[in-house]
Amino acid sequence: MIKAFIILFLPVLALFSALVQILLIEEVPTPEDWKAAALQVEKGWEEGDVLLVLPHWAEEGRIYLGRQRNQQEQLWLKEVEERELAPYRRLWLITAFSALDRDYTYPYLKLQKQIKFSRLQISLFQIKTVQSLFRMSQQIESARVERIFVDHQEKCDFWAQQSWHCDLQKSAVLTRQCLGMTVDARWQRKWECLNGSEESLSCGGQYCGLHPWSYVGVVYKEIGNLPRRCIWFHPQPPAKMRITFPQVKIGRKFRLFFGTTDQAFRVSDRSPVEFKLFFNHEVKIKKLQPLPFGWNHLDLDTSNQKGTIRDISLEIYTVRSEFAHFCFDGEMLAPRD
Repeated sequence: MIKAFIILFLPVLALFSALVQILLIEEVPTPEDWKAAALQVEKGWEEGDVLLVLPHWAEEGRIYLGRQRNQQEQLWLKEVEERELAPYRRLWLITAFSALDRDYTYPYLKLQKQIKFSRLQISLFQIKTVQSLFRMSQQIESARVERIFVDHQEKCDFWAQQSWHCDLQKSAVLTRQCLGMTVDARWQRKWECLNGSEESLSCGGQYCGLHPWSYVGVVYKEIGNLPRRCIWFHPQPPAKMRITFPQVKIGRKFRLFFGTTDQAFRVSDRSPVEFKLFFNHEVKIKKLQPLPFGWNHLDLDTSNQKGTIRDISLEIYTVRSEFAHFCFDGEMLAPRD
């Protein structure tokens, strides 16, 4: 009886599976769909715009989006997040698959236009949430980075690749020369160097003598299962690390983003990290990791100091540097005009 049922059921199951596959294929945007969407975005793109594709795993579309303009302002989010929109004026939202027919009515978004394709939809929104007057990751080049020891301080003042570097294995002149070379030429130089008597790091290679993690700068790191644009701020014991953004005009609220990389979060014995936020020399936020998984934020009410000018500093320390993969960003917020 059971064998007969299985024999009869298998063809039905195979037919059902084939129908599901056909329906799924019908939902998949074609390269032509993505190209058409990219053209619409390209034609209407303005300063202060940002792009979001949902669902976040629809990565094929990013191959086509932003090719002509080399758009860098893209968000990788699982949902529309109000807290991520403050630096921008308008949001281009491209939806596909299960995200296509959802309602994206939010009080902080005003729909300006919508274009429907067979398997894609483009929605352009005006952003009505608070605006960012200052964002740390956009002002990193104007910051000061220092290592603070018990009896002295050291500046990390070599600027390259959107980062401040602390430990140069070569002179500044030789490092700049190496950074100006192609990647192939760098590796050729390294093999020649290794045949001599120099140490591996001093030979340069892809890093040109820059330390692979002893720097402070803008990177993309996986935090909360998503790539986050943030400032890499790896502690370097026994020193405390401090980054200072000078002469920041204070708004109504300061928002600090922070998190541990997913790679480090999986390590159970990672050392906790203490960080402090200062306005001038006054401690405003003090926190000790380990932190919850993902990209966290804290809001600081600064309305009583609105309009004043302050140096904003972040200081970090840990006992052991292994897997202390700390990343942060911050912004000063005010009502949108």
